[in-house]
Amino acid sequence: QRPSRYCMTQLAAAYDRLRTRGVMVAAVDTSEMDSESVSRWSQEQRIPFALGKADADLRQMRQTWGIRSLPWLILTNAEHVVRAEGFTIDDLDVKIRGEKP
Repeated sequence: QRPSRYCMTQLAAAYDRLRTRGVMVAAVDTSEMDSESVSRWSQEQRIPFALGKADADLRQMRQTWGIRSLPWLILTNAEHVVRAEGFTIDDLDVKIRGEKP
């Protein structure tokens, strides 16, 4: 999915800056794409953070997680409490600071 690939490359470009701010990045692929293709794409794009592939019933998982569209960004604090979700990559810095967009 093009929006998800764009988001991933934007996160990869911001990875060092985010890491210096104490933000850890991890991604879960919930697409129908096979694991090999996801891994190959990740390597080609030099994605510097963990990228896992969900192997559960994807429709059920999206429903359980409350995912309404892809990509679905989730920001948690150090205690793993969700602080924001469902926002765009353009809003990431604002969400990290805890401001309203």
